Amino acid sequence: MGPASAGRVIAGKYQLLAPLGEGAMGVVWRARQLALGRDVALKLLREDHRDPTHAERLLREARHAASVRDPHVVEVLDLGRSDDGVPYLVFELLEGETLGARLRHGPMPVEDVKRVGVGMLRGLAAVHRAGLLHRDLKPDNVFLAREGGETVVKLLDFGVSRRTVDAHVDVQLTAPGTLLGTPMYMSIEQLRGDVDLDARSDLHSVGAILYEALAGRPPHVESSLAALTVAKVERDPPALGSLNPGLPSALCAVVHRALQRHRSQRFGSAHEMPCFPDPPNAQGSAFIGLAAGSVQTEL
Repeated sequence: MGPASAGRVIAGKYQLLAPLGEGAMGVVWRARQLALGRDVALKLLREDHRDPTHAERLLREARHAASVRDPHVVEVLDLGRSDDGVPYLVFELLEGETLGARLRHGPMPVEDVKRVGVGMLRGLAAVHRAGLLHRDLKPDNVFLAREGGETVVKLLDFGVSRRTVDAHVDVQLTAPGTLLGTPMYMSIEQLRGDVDLDARSDLHSVGAILYEALAGRPPHVESSLAALTVAKVERDPPALGSLNPGLPSALCAVVHRALQRHRSQRFGSAHEMPCFPDPPNAQGSAFIGLAAGSVQTEL
């Protein structure tokens, strides 16, 4: 298959309309599902990644994402190969923007950050219940989808996810020295290349995303991977209150605990991580926990 172009029909089923974005492994297109006349998002492997290893990763991405059924995780619709053998993956088409695009305009209001935090934690709880680690949570993989006049947070891109029992498989699919994920949002143990990762590594990434949403910058800003690694290992990030005075202290405490360098000091699960302080006029405990059930409408 040569370069993909608008108008091309994939596997006799999907007509490419316009590119939506490009990641490390594939290009995502807006496409028309011809049989049903609906638009979908179709991911094609990039030309320089059409080898058996990357094809297997795309298959794993499809299987992993499809195993999680939750409103806060993007839905997988189809998987196949083009007429000349190029793997593709089809997702629901989301209208809206990524959190990364939103954060390019600066910090978000606290109430908006609360909503994003709740959505991320709910989606991540479903991911972990399915026995998966996402491993690449970052603002560009969090989508703010417009659905029925509301904004729904959706987790995207399971391209480097793995099952918690499949560390040996990941080693087989990864070249020596390859770092999977986005270092700025990674936990220290993931940066080190540890294979015994657990939910607390993903929760560190959630903390880094929320930190940036509140402060307008990531927890650590360095010019090289080596410097970033040293900073993460040796220094706590600046206090949120010093970068954005006036933030609720309890909210800052939640984010900083998620960012603890030693994972034993973080929250143990998405259910354990509180969703943020109640509004001033709310009744009950100081935090709204996911395990308690539905999130209050104020969030």
